[in-house]
Amino acid sequence: MILVDSKGNGLNGGIVTYQTNKWYNAGVTDESGKILLNIPENYSEIQVDIKYLNGKSSLKQKINANNIFEFRTIDTVVKLESSTGKNLSNAKATYYNNGWRDFGVTDLSGEIHKEILPGDYLFDMIYEGKKSSVQQDIKSNPIVIFKVDD
Repeated sequence: MILVDSKGNGLNGGIVTYQTNKWYNAGVTDESGKILLNIPENYSEIQVDIKYLNGKSSLKQKINANNIFEFRTIDTVVKLESSTGKNLSNAKATYYNNGWRDFGVTDLSGEIHKEILPGDYLFDMIYEGKKSSVQQDIKSNPIVIFKVDD
């Protein structure tokens, strides 16, 4: 089993479980993004779940056809711009999926990049004391845009 970012680099810290006749905790991916699953030979199909930075993803496959489960994150961009298109920095973003996490602070380009698993997330942005929210499936569109009035 391997967890990689959008460029194919391994990611450590993915929490892995798998199901044969019951659920098993496999452990955490290492620096290369890998973890070895100890599957008994009499199982031809299993489901593997991974949690990473509050996101969760599942794969179910026949292991005699493909015994490598690959999970890939998406380079997600949260962007803040004014109503006239000016990039805005120093805005704090958070996101929710199985709990709240910091996404980061916008830079001079008005953007923050983070590698997270595909899924539907709630994003919050706080800029100059005002909070706004966007719900978005990053698999469909990984660029989350917030706009504020000039």
